[in-house]
Amino acid sequence: MVTLEELRAKHQKLIDGENSQGQGSGKSDYASFKQESNLVRILPGKDDPLDFFVESHVHKYQEDGRWKSYHCRRIHNEACPMCDLMWDLWKLHKDLNLPKGTKSKYGNLATRIKARPRFYTRAVVRELVGQTDDAGAVVDPVKYVVMSDELFQQVMGAITDEDLQDEGDPDNTTILSLDRGNDFDIRITKKGDYNSFVTSKAKIKKIPAGTKQEIAAWMDSPLDVKALISVPSYEDGKTIAQSLMAGLDTVEPSSPSKDEPSVKDSDSESEFKKNIEV
Repeated sequence: MVTLEELRAKHQKLIDGENSQGQGSGKSDYASFKQESNLVRILPGKDDPLDFFVESHVHKYQEDGRWKSYHCRRIHNEACPMCDLMWDLWKLHKDLNLPKGTKSKYGNLATRIKARPRFYTRAVVRELVGQTDDAGAVVDPVKYVVMSDELFQQVMGAITDEDLQDEGDPDNTTILSLDRGNDFDIRITKKGDYNSFVTSKAKIKKIPAGTKQEIAAWMDSPLDVKALISVPSYEDGKTIAQSLMAGLDTVEPSSPSKDEPSVKDSDSESEFKKNIEV
């Protein structure tokens, strides 16, 4: 069983640290959000309500112009070829002895592929409830939601917020409660060239997630966050790393995605070391 105290500790760890976004549309199992307001109802875990998410660290890379993900093997105590490539690139950047603040193709790519935390949960996307697709079939509103640590911190803050719980039964009256919980507003704003989620928050009013029939159907969704994360093949990662390295010899890497920063002075050698140490 997961307890609120464990979630509070997780939330505090996020606060002490550095302080997803879902992709796809149509029949994708992943939620796709627009700028500003996106209402969702985060679903509790099937067996333990507070066990509602899984965590991974993801290396983002481009292939044929599309951004893809490789789940870091290091967090599973396995050798990770993408981490090895990142460290090799950083050393190549340092060996150039460039003036402080000067960018290089090695440093830029090292920063782009650096593993970053991602959190996966299931949620009802309110905008999809009752919708039908082009063929007239009812759209399933239950989607995977992929969260950066910034967005996940807002969710954790709401779940552990005592003002959003009933004093007599805090474990069962969090925002995850299907009977007396809260919708969550994923608010996407711009911070420079990148998306920001800091204004995301739970709605104050407690409401049932849906009718009893809707709730039963949503909780019975085949989407399973536990099945999302597995240790990827070392050989696949090695192939990706070799392809990325070969690409550097012919062309400068393209611009980072909206949610990925470019290389900067704060990406010090010690920071890169943290990422590759088991």
